[in-house]
Amino acid sequence: MKTLDSKIKKQLDGHGISFAQFEQQLKTFQDGIPAVELQKAATPEDGISVFNDTEQERFLNYFEENLPEKILKFIPASGAATRMFKDLQSFVNDFEQTDRNIDESEYEKKHPKVKLFFDELEHLAIYKDVKHHIERSEAKTEAQKYYELAKVLLDENSLNYADFPKGLVPFHRYGGEVRTAFEEHFQEGGLYAAAINKLHCHFTIAKDHLPKFQQAYDVLLKKYGQKPDQLKADFSFQKKSTDTLAVDLNNNPVYQSDELLLRPGGHGALIENLNTVEADLVYIKNIDNVIVRHKMPAMAEYKKMLAGLMLNVQNEIFSILKALDKDGFTEELLKKSNELVQDEIGLKKELKTEADVRDYLNRPIRVCGMVKNEGDPGGGPFWIKDGHGDISLQIVESAQINSEDAHQKEIISEATHFNPVDLVCGLKNYQGEKFDLMKFVNDKRGFITEKSKNGQKIKVLELPGLWNGAMEYWNTIFVEVPYFTFNPVKSIVELLKENHRGV
Repeated sequence: MKTLDSKIKKQLDGHGISFAQFEQQLKTFQDGIPAVELQKAATPEDGISVFNDTEQERFLNYFEENLPEKILKFIPASGAATRMFKDLQSFVNDFEQTDRNIDESEYEKKHPKVKLFFDELEHLAIYKDVKHHIERSEAKTEAQKYYELAKVLLDENSLNYADFPKGLVPFHRYGGEVRTAFEEHFQEGGLYAAAINKLHCHFTIAKDHLPKFQQAYDVLLKKYGQKPDQLKADFSFQKKSTDTLAVDLNNNPVYQSDELLLRPGGHGALIENLNTVEADLVYIKNIDNVIVRHKMPAMAEYKKMLAGLMLNVQNEIFSILKALDKDGFTEELLKKSNELVQDEIGLKKELKTEADVRDYLNRPIRVCGMVKNEGDPGGGPFWIKDGHGDISLQIVESAQINSEDAHQKEIISEATHFNPVDLVCGLKNYQGEKFDLMKFVNDKRGFITEKSKNGQKIKVLELPGLWNGAMEYWNTIFVEVPYFTFNPVKSIVELLKENHRGV
């Protein structure tokens, strides 16, 4: 394809997508994306550190004694709460298809989560929003009553929670106080940053959600009586230049209304947002992974421990690189560098030259909490052959693996831990300068998946995931953390779990 018609070219220009990028994306669909080559699972015996109480205390103290000037939480919060309320929407659809006369036993059998949700509704933070509807309801059957309540929660002319940003849906209730995940992230982060009395949270959001988030932030400032420099929130949006093509099953671009169908490039696009933040230490957590307040102090201890480990290793790296600048390349520095790389950083590599030391140490660093796998879907920690041919620790998604290959399947079966998205990152080099994070991305680690659009099967391209290929050339450390630190809310009924129940 050598030329584009003027309308399509204008569309791409408007997104900041070059003709070369357009061609490269088409070529990626045509060539496919090679599966990740797993070497073995990262385990507590090989790749995942498991610290005893004394070691945890040492890193916690190291954090307290080496507090960075600026701590930031980076929180992907782009989505609406549609998936949280999917079960309720399915129940509403079924109820309406039966002319609002669904059989009671069929309702309980077909929609057990909905039954559980309404049976336990009074324990949820959203109860206050529907309490008066419950009291006024004249429904003759339980299913009819719950249909009415579901409509109140979902209808765009009522609460419209399914279209709400997930971060602003009521999550926790403490007596008469209700908190959203947005507020709980500040509460938790305040425990990490209490000693410096400053907390900065950066949320990546959908642009049309900005007014709601800004209003919620203004309420928090008034509620806690703090100044914006003490409790700071800012927001960014996924860049249009990171949108990607969709193609049909023959790899031809899909059009709608005479324009290319362009789609957001997935959470990997957020590496560009992360690249703009200014901080000495950055936590990364998903918007829905929060916990009730009486369990936050225990959660915060582990977060500070991970940060202490990151700062400790980072300072070891900095001292080597500064000594290299001051004293030149020596056998002693080479030995220290190899010990650091092979014993602490997830890389099976023997450094041999000054160039090796500078290349492999002078990189962004991340410490990633890992929880024991209890059947959760998603990514996990593995040793892989990375894009440079080195054997390194990486977080790998199941979609990146050729699960039909018997050897790869065996490695997957040996995995013991799961990625909860619990990262502590250092984004500056030993001279105090920000790394250009785009230089550490493996662009060939994207995802091609099949979806449906208006009844047509299409293929879509996602960019290398934020904690997957987008961080492939970072220095990586995996640490076991307790399962209670992992509390995602994919469905509204998960707010009934112990770690989301207030007291």
